[in-house]
Amino acid sequence: MATADIPGYDKWVVEPPIPDGVKDLGLRNQPHLELLALDPPDLLLTSDLFSGDNARLSRITPVKVMNNFATGQPYLEATIAMTREIARLSGTQQQAETLVSSTLQHLADTRDRLSGNPRELYVIRLIDERHVQVFGEHSMLEAVFDQTALTNAWQGPTNSWGFAQVPISLLAENPQAEIVIIAPIDQQVLRQLPTNEIWRRLPAVREGRVTITDPIWLYSGLRSFQRLLEQLEAHLSTPDVQQADAR
Repeated sequence: MATADIPGYDKWVVEPPIPDGVKDLGLRNQPHLELLALDPPDLLLTSDLFSGDNARLSRITPVKVMNNFATGQPYLEATIAMTREIARLSGTQQQAETLVSSTLQHLADTRDRLSGNPRELYVIRLIDERHVQVFGEHSMLEAVFDQTALTNAWQGPTNSWGFAQVPISLLAENPQAEIVIIAPIDQQVLRQLPTNEIWRRLPAVREGRVTITDPIWLYSGLRSFQRLLEQLEAHLSTPDVQQADAR
């Protein structure tokens, strides 16, 4: 019936597209309570990140907190469990099992196609001209690195969302690794990269071993995981990574 921040979804998540007619409830941390109260749904799904509004929201409609991060389980197992729980609540078990099966098959196919092409990667989001988020343990990438020939160059600690915010200079610690930048990228940061001496001196940047994906939301469910697999395969299925425009 409704979801929060449709413009943000269209920019950061992209797929699957939100169907026509779905109402925009405003910001995720400031939902439009009056709009919600005009036509209350049977159930509202939220996460711990936005649970501060649960007391107010529960006066309008039942609220259910759903999480697939910080659960104590690896990302893929936790997300499959979350998918099945949402299906139980919504009576869509058949669709959920189809999604789970297609995701596991997608992962197996990606593993097979990349099996002869081992790569070591830093997977990052650009934060500003000096800092990046680098993804590792607890992230959506964990299942990819565990089950394919791809290896994570970042072996440092991560938070409960599976990333660490670090200086760009740390990406030089493993000079053999390639860099995969997850879009979208702030345009001001993108404009600053060509004159950023720290960035320009990274071995992967000097040697053209940098690539930029299409937007992927790395804190999401199985369809975003499939999109991650598709993007990694599209950019890494050939021996040579194309030099990123951001160099």
